[in-house]
Amino acid sequence: MATTLNLCFAIIGESQTTQPFMRDVGRTLDTEELKNTIYEFKKPLFKNVKDASSLVLYRTNVPSSKYKSDKEFSEDIVKSLEPMAGMISTYFSDGAEENKIHIIVKRPRELKRRLDDDDFERPLKHFKASSIVHREARRYVYYADQTESNKPLIKSIQRGEFVRVYGARASGKSSRIVDAMKTLTAKGFECIYVDLQYFDVKIFWSVLSQRLQVYGPENFSDSCGFQSAFSVGSKIWKRPVVIFFDEFDVLRMESWNEVRKSILRTFRALKNDPSRESNNPTHVIHSIVSIGTYAILQLNLTGEELSPFNPIDDFQNTSLSLDQVRELYLQFAKDRDIVIEECVMEDIFIKTNGHAGLVNVCGVAVEECLPAQANSERVNINDWSSIQNTLISRMKQYRTFQKLVADLTGKDEKRMAALTLYRNMFLGSTTEIDVPVHSPRERQFAEHLTALGVLCSGPLHKFSVASPLMDSLIRRIVIPTAFPNAPKTRPLMRSDDSLDILGTIKSALLFFDKDLIERARRVSYKTASSPIRVGRHTGQRVPRESVYDSELLRILANWLTSLDGYQVIGQYHIGGVYCDIVIRQGGDTVALELVVTEIPQVIQAHIDKIVNYKELVRAKEGWVIHFTKEDNYLKNRPVWPAQEMLDNDISIIHIWHNHDFTQVRLSAWGKDSHGNVVQACDEHII
Repeated sequence: MATTLNLCFAIIGESQTTQPFMRDVGRTLDTEELKNTIYEFKKPLFKNVKDASSLVLYRTNVPSSKYKSDKEFSEDIVKSLEPMAGMISTYFSDGAEENKIHIIVKRPRELKRRLDDDDFERPLKHFKASSIVHREARRYVYYADQTESNKPLIKSIQRGEFVRVYGARASGKSSRIVDAMKTLTAKGFECIYVDLQYFDVKIFWSVLSQRLQVYGPENFSDSCGFQSAFSVGSKIWKRPVVIFFDEFDVLRMESWNEVRKSILRTFRALKNDPSRESNNPTHVIHSIVSIGTYAILQLNLTGEELSPFNPIDDFQNTSLSLDQVRELYLQFAKDRDIVIEECVMEDIFIKTNGHAGLVNVCGVAVEECLPAQANSERVNINDWSSIQNTLISRMKQYRTFQKLVADLTGKDEKRMAALTLYRNMFLGSTTEIDVPVHSPRERQFAEHLTALGVLCSGPLHKFSVASPLMDSLIRRIVIPTAFPNAPKTRPLMRSDDSLDILGTIKSALLFFDKDLIERARRVSYKTASSPIRVGRHTGQRVPRESVYDSELLRILANWLTSLDGYQVIGQYHIGGVYCDIVIRQGGDTVALELVVTEIPQVIQAHIDKIVNYKELVRAKEGWVIHFTKEDNYLKNRPVWPAQEMLDNDISIIHIWHNHDFTQVRLSAWGKDSHGNVVQACDEHII
């Protein structure tokens, strides 16, 4: 990867804007260093600017051909942007596109007027997902202050411990560190922040030296030079130093093997230096803090070398509490003079489990969908349900979740095994259910999923899903991508070109994963209600609904969405409930409701539900699909819709199968949207 970026800049403010100009800048620069670079390069344009720190930078992507050198056009661009902060590389992880304006530089006079409360209102805050919230940006974005919850971390650092700060991706770890650095600076420490992303591992120590130049140490090119740069003999250090290494989990990559040993060995030597406990220490490094996903907990070296980090000092980045989530959304509502109902805020907390990145994804969705709501002065549960149906597509827009999907859908053995474990044991479960993983091999895969932020780990080798929203992402995006097996032919159509649902379900059953169904009775099951007999016994384990739901969704999504105009949506939210699967094509909508191995009263309740769902999603047809393992079910007592249900285009399919899905039979009864009778009687499928 190139060490420099060729960027295009435009300067606005104070007077007429300038024509854009190109400049090569170091990828390792931070925002303040870039300000200084621009200030020196274009000094005549800043004659009335006291110093570079008063400049404000905005990352943009305006085509050069459309850029106009007038103040109004430029102001229109930056009013919706946030000031840049932190490392430049975080804004250009994929490089810089050609023929684009990459950065707008705003001069201070215009900025001063914008921030003058006598002339302008304060900037309207926004939710911001998947980025570090630096302190200078917090007047523009909603942020839950972590000062109070940082106290244990601060105490460990003050004691001189080497600490690991770990948590899920996009959960606010780095933003938390920003708060910690402010607190420690006030307490007399020199705080240094290093992002390990985009390092050239072959020259790690030299690149680290370049990154640290802004703090003033002498150059170095190896681990010994690193230690010398922070020796007491160096005259530049006036205070004890705390170094924060972010994205520390990159050290787990195979390409980092040798460098990892060198890094951890060096840190270990610094920590175990006897002079640290004396009045005459040999170096100024007081503490080193590594920041990353759960994967950094697995960075111990084998053999003689040991990790410099003691597990007793590990600090877990906690999720936001319900009170913190509520406070963020109350601020958002107050700023916009609207009301967000309490049940909406509670549901956001439940869906995200307080994950900071997901809480912000929900906030972005609420903000962007707000003008489209019927009553934009109040967000109720119905409004929120409509918004929820856009969340998965919104998550896919963020690099964090794009990388997660890529990590989970890779074809190597470890990734496939980890996703298979999730599919077998966790799919559709809740954050309150702790699943024990006893096999050391399976536990390795569960820990990998935890490192990715898909699972949360607990005591005694127990794991749970990270959040319902994360589970939805896995079910709706990851699994269909990783397991693409589905029909290749066009589905059966009726004479009016609408989808033949019964024929479609019959075809889909041929592509169900038989191994998944067979394993489910051991690892992803429910207990069949009495008096249901399975294999002549009551109280037997049968696959739970999420197993069938995810398989049917996977097959329909891979099959139908490859055709023009079809949408297949899982967990389609309506009010405070959701329909299992909704199929849309043009103006036609079909609602599917699943039920699994149940007694007649429960099946009837699902028939009643589908009537409501059909109306709410404006579907032409509603179908209940009952998967069952009950002995002789199709011959003994299938539940059928009453006549009034049939007249309302409600149909039901009963699907019986054996324990390994090698025998499948089907019965159906109902009416389609044209009044045609739909029926099948104990039909052999497999």
